[in-house]
Amino acid sequence: MLKEYIRTVFGFHSNVKLLLLRSFIICLYTGIYGILFNLYVLNLGYGADFLGLVLAAHVLASSAMSIPAGIICDRFDKKKLMLISGLLSTLAAVPLYLFSSPWTLLLFSILGGVFVSISSVTLTPLLAENCRKDDTVHVFSANASISWIASVLGCALGGVMPGAWGILRFHMDPLRLTLLASIVLLAMGLAILLPMKEKGAAKRSCGAFSLKDVRVSSDVIKFT
Repeated sequence: MLKEYIRTVFGFHSNVKLLLLRSFIICLYTGIYGILFNLYVLNLGYGADFLGLVLAAHVLASSAMSIPAGIICDRFDKKKLMLISGLLSTLAAVPLYLFSSPWTLLLFSILGGVFVSISSVTLTPLLAENCRKDDTVHVFSANASISWIASVLGCALGGVMPGAWGILRFHMDPLRLTLLASIVLLAMGLAILLPMKEKGAAKRSCGAFSLKDVRVSSDVIKFT
């Protein structure tokens, strides 16, 4: 059973393999961010109330953008959307870790949430379009497994790296230095998308979006 699963995974389309590798790298970054960003903000001298505001702003921006991201995803090339949102996410992370003013932290947390939402929404249909129908369950289970493993490894790296900078005698704040170094992972996740070949469902012509056209099924309501 395991051998068959592994054989199936190695038989995925090259685009799917690239997207799974991207998921691994991005989740490594997410693990590091999840462990260190809160500590980094508190270490700058801000209180838990401001940290809560920054985190809430990030989540709310990501949530608010998810529906527009779905509309955009239906109308534009998904690979280009992921490239653009990935580039903007990478650029938004730089000032977030370089500067310590409250407005900078708040603004770029919001922007990061917006761009991450676009990438997250786009990933699912992009995976579905690039895999055979029989492989769909295997592809999404592999993506979930890889993401969890990478997140755990990222958390471990986030715990080890600040101490490593001290051994190497770097004089910058180790939390800031680790977060800045982790931006390399975002850049790698972006670069991995470049070799992807055009493949997937034919582009549909979409009319102007209107709330009148929205039909929510009872199943969607239950899931929500």
